[in-house]
Amino acid sequence: MKKPWIDIFNLSRFQKLNDKEQIELIHRLYDLLNYGFTLSESFEFLIKHIKIKSTLVSQTILSELRNGAHCYQILKILKYPNTVVMLIYFAEMFSDLSESLMYAQDYLARNYKAKQSLIKTVQYPVVLMAVFITMLVILNHTIIPEFHDLYESMDVQISTVQLYLTQIIINLPSIICYFIFIILLIIVIVKILYRKLPIKYKHQFVLTIPILSKIFKLYKTYRIAS
Repeated sequence: MKKPWIDIFNLSRFQKLNDKEQIELIHRLYDLLNYGFTLSESFEFLIKHIKIKSTLVSQTILSELRNGAHCYQILKILKYPNTVVMLIYFAEMFSDLSESLMYAQDYLARNYKAKQSLIKTVQYPVVLMAVFITMLVILNHTIIPEFHDLYESMDVQISTVQLYLTQIIINLPSIICYFIFIILLIIVIVKILYRKLPIKYKHQFVLTIPILSKIFKLYKTYRIAS
């Protein structure tokens, strides 16, 4: 089964709970509902025992509960993934909320494992790249100047190939840093523009990118199947 990669990158600066806290809250909510607590009583209890970064969010949740808010509305305030919010929304309308909470917990747990796996996969090449750039910087400030002074003192003419290689080694750290910066800048700009597009044009945009379009189709198939 395909992993929900899109939710892995769906990070928000206004996220109220981290991944583990989201899973824990769903699990505790399931237990409280099964023990006979109402939805309002369960959330009031959980808010007191789960640390929410913003007191304003806690007050908003309590206010919404007094006004008869549904479970999916509270989860939306807490910035749960849209998939979970949608699942709980339909569960409250047509199904059993308690049972659906277990499916939501399983989804969040699989998503969390996928995220950890992705971090471990990316971590190794990032460390290697950092070590490589560090070695180049050290090389540029220690060994290459020594060789340059040695050639000058011995009046040795450096060949064109050696000169080009030396220039590449000297400039390579800057080139790599600029390249990474430009790539990140392009990603941020594309992401900002993508968010402003209507749904129809978002799909058309994604489907025009060869590799991404295949991943997008597989993800949509997985999501509908789920």
